[in-house]
Amino acid sequence: MRTRVSARPASSNFLSQWTSRASGALVSAPLITPCIVTSESIPSTASSTTSSQHPPRPDSVPAEQWLRRPGTEAALTPLEGFNCSAFRVRLPSGQWLPALSEAPDWAALTARPSFYGNPLLFPFAYGVAGSRLRYAGQEHPLAPTRWQRVSHGLVRDHAWSVERSWEDNTGSHVRATISSEGDTQKLAEYPFPFHLAVTYTLSGQSLTLKAEARNMGDAPMPFGFAIHPYIPLPLGTAGTPATARPSAELDEIVHCDATHVSADGPSPGGSPPPDLAPAQGAFDLRVGQPVAALLAAQEAHRGRSGLFLTYAKRATGSGPRSGGLTWSLTSPRLGATIEIEASPELWGMVLFAPNEPTPVISPVIGTCLPGFLDYPDDPQRSADLGQLELAPGATWTASATMRVRFDR
Repeated sequence: MRTRVSARPASSNFLSQWTSRASGALVSAPLITPCIVTSESIPSTASSTTSSQHPPRPDSVPAEQWLRRPGTEAALTPLEGFNCSAFRVRLPSGQWLPALSEAPDWAALTARPSFYGNPLLFPFAYGVAGSRLRYAGQEHPLAPTRWQRVSHGLVRDHAWSVERSWEDNTGSHVRATISSEGDTQKLAEYPFPFHLAVTYTLSGQSLTLKAEARNMGDAPMPFGFAIHPYIPLPLGTAGTPATARPSAELDEIVHCDATHVSADGPSPGGSPPPDLAPAQGAFDLRVGQPVAALLAAQEAHRGRSGLFLTYAKRATGSGPRSGGLTWSLTSPRLGATIEIEASPELWGMVLFAPNEPTPVISPVIGTCLPGFLDYPDDPQRSADLGQLELAPGATWTASATMRVRFDR
């Protein structure tokens, strides 16, 4: 049985995220030191742009708008999928800690593959088998996005419109929207018209995203949603190929409250096994696993470097969800932890890292697992993988918070 969302009043709240990174030769850096961002490189006020060209910035990080609070700041790129291209918190030492990998320039941010910031994945995450959506007895060929792929939805590949930015006693906020209604190109990429709004809120050492999707069509819409934050490895760097380190030199520890896992990587069709196994041993993140040990365990299991681990938080391997995921990465060296806490709608995760040396690690946290749109003749399998349906005129909401904690 598919999970259907019926109509309910729309909320004004929405979501926050991160982006991608450019390919290139991975070069080991010498000494690991925190990445320093100088005050001269940062504009003094938040700004937005409606120009079709990226504005020049004194800060090399791609940004069209900034949110700032004492000791923390976030950069946003509405023209590039409304990515959060930087989220920084000042360390007790006075230096800035990048919580997201930061592209050195616009070309790197828009390259494919790209591993910077936090992309928003909607109306689906992962791929669709054969680039053809089969749903409700019909088959829809999906046009590739600008990266010539049918993967991770379409909203990360199009410009958004900023509705407003403001400050109040709860923090600094910016809200942007994207719609596919009446847009021939977007409807070729996904044939169900929708409206998605996202609000980022920066408060203290936390960046919260709230997302609201609305079905603008006259038929139910299948969908999924995920965030894809890229976290620098090692922490204290910008997470670029030039700062990559051999895994044996990493001290970071990963925690997550996911209960079930598959370490087999993606199947030829992209989906995990029908039943995920209870998390245990080297892949049980509830007890904390060193990143270096996790990379070694996956390479021993799959015979290739990098990470592609499928996780779920649920009562049984294919049973009901049991709340939103919480994921964290801790650096004992820096005494700092980056944590992501998701709302109950976001229960599934693929923990991804590119091949060694690895400059980033990315928890893809969302409503679904790979292959969730690939089983039109097996409603139970679709539901287990997280396929949702949004009724005509209905809205759906979710949220996630990324925060930085200091342990000393």
